[in-house]
Amino acid sequence: MIKECLEIFKEKLDTLGEAYILDNYVPKDGTYYLVEIGEKEWKVSEAVNIFYDKKQDCQEGRDSQYYSLICYMDYYSKLITMNKPVDQTKIIHSNNYLSVAVKKESLTEGKLTDQVLDGYYDILKNPRLKYKKANVLALYEETERDCGEPDAELLVQIQAWVKENIYSMELGNRKKDYLKLFFLFPDETKTRQQYKQEGNRYIIPNIYNNNDYNISIDGKIYGLPSDNLGMNSKKPYLANRSRKIEIPYMLEKEEVLLQAQFYDYLMGLVSKRRTLVYIDCIRHEILAYKAGEGSGHSVSGYFLQMQKGKNEVEIHNADTIVGYNPNLKPVFYYKNVLEVHDVEGYGLVNKKWELERLIDDVFFGKSLIYNYFTKPDDMTLKDGTIINNLMMARDILFAWFYKNDGIHVWPILNQISMNLVHHSIESGYWKKAQHQLNLRWSLMDYFKIRHPDKEDTMGEIMYDVKKELSEHLDLKEEWGFSSEQEYYFAVGQLVSFFISKSNAMKKPLSFVNPFLNARKDSIIKKHLEVLFKKYNYAIFYQDSRVKNLYSHVMLYQPQGKIDTEMISAGVTASNLIFKKKGEI
Repeated sequence: MIKECLEIFKEKLDTLGEAYILDNYVPKDGTYYLVEIGEKEWKVSEAVNIFYDKKQDCQEGRDSQYYSLICYMDYYSKLITMNKPVDQTKIIHSNNYLSVAVKKESLTEGKLTDQVLDGYYDILKNPRLKYKKANVLALYEETERDCGEPDAELLVQIQAWVKENIYSMELGNRKKDYLKLFFLFPDETKTRQQYKQEGNRYIIPNIYNNNDYNISIDGKIYGLPSDNLGMNSKKPYLANRSRKIEIPYMLEKEEVLLQAQFYDYLMGLVSKRRTLVYIDCIRHEILAYKAGEGSGHSVSGYFLQMQKGKNEVEIHNADTIVGYNPNLKPVFYYKNVLEVHDVEGYGLVNKKWELERLIDDVFFGKSLIYNYFTKPDDMTLKDGTIINNLMMARDILFAWFYKNDGIHVWPILNQISMNLVHHSIESGYWKKAQHQLNLRWSLMDYFKIRHPDKEDTMGEIMYDVKKELSEHLDLKEEWGFSSEQEYYFAVGQLVSFFISKSNAMKKPLSFVNPFLNARKDSIIKKHLEVLFKKYNYAIFYQDSRVKNLYSHVMLYQPQGKIDTEMISAGVTASNLIFKKKGEI
């Protein structure tokens, strides 16, 4: 799959050049100084502070006139991994003599010394000190034929300047990020050429996972790439001992470099929180989105879900997708069945990402989208019920929203929606429960799920139930419930009425639980009797609707299962007992 992705990436790279990678490149947080190399004196620019603001989802420092150049120089100065440093002490994190990158704490804590700097520049003067093994040396010598030898005279000048000035550089207010120095020429074109040349001098000999695995075939060197793959002498189980060649696969140098560029491109996307990538094999496009955005196009090809690792991009989920469509067919309609007054968000929904945000907001309190891949122990949520339901639903919902139309999501939505409705009622969030019930019933209509006893939609059932109960409340002659749905809705209405009569500062919502948890109708009636005795002092002679409803509920004998959904609706809906005659 990666090979097919690389083919499309190479097409874009051949057309747009390295800008295709660098336009998405994000330098690490830090204070950046540019030092212009002059014949008589070297000029130091003002500090450029670059850091990513997670709260504002933006990067400070992008408005600097030097930002584009900094991205270029930083890209060609970075280490492939911390396991492949130029400085063997791993204090200096750059790869060429034109740059120095250190953690600020290495300066404040005295870890960076002249001895460390001298060791760094000694290797850069003579890279053969680092590349001693024959197979690695062959790679370096091939690189040196293309790049030439390092400019020893300039290197010594930069080394002296750094040793004299770096300890007194202003570090700014942020002490946990980087201090980076970049040395540049008056001619920007020359600067870019030199950084690319010196970057390649480091990259090519270090591009393979482990040069011990390299072999030469017909004059070409083949080896194991590092990206999203590990081979470690301390983990012998990673090797396939049953094969003559123990590593999973091998690539020639040009292919390894292309793959490394592809992962650099992905790292830039992930650094901007665009962790969902579609490789469209029809349009030959690479489309990247943040969680909650969704694709704007139909896609056939590959899907990658990524996360930012410690030093590299990590692909956690990869899949083939065929005919993925971001549009909802048919469109979804969020119906206000319970007639709540706050109607923001109700109406037509055309896109999957819009429905995703609706489900995230109404059911999960905006905690689903940003926790699709969060480990349970790392979640900042405090509500155990929401966490449990999120964990049950997130994989199926993610697959439906982002990868495949064919997944049947209603069974899980059915389960978690009622769990969360009950949780909202028990927690006293009745308005929230109303919105959740409205969304649940709208989803039932969308998936053509009907009530077991009726073919009507939930909107039609609720309208009929409320109309019938409203009419029954004012009847003086004898009447009976038209359906069990009306009966259970009436139970919820009575519970709501009794709660309204409580004088407590905090309403005793805990007595809703026995009705939602009851397994027999006789238990429901016993709890209603308890409430009636407790609050009958507040029921006056003129409250004929209450007495009328209570007596009919106590006499009715339902035959089917307890309908907690209708009880929930009765508890949260506007109470018909308080409405004027004829109102629904």
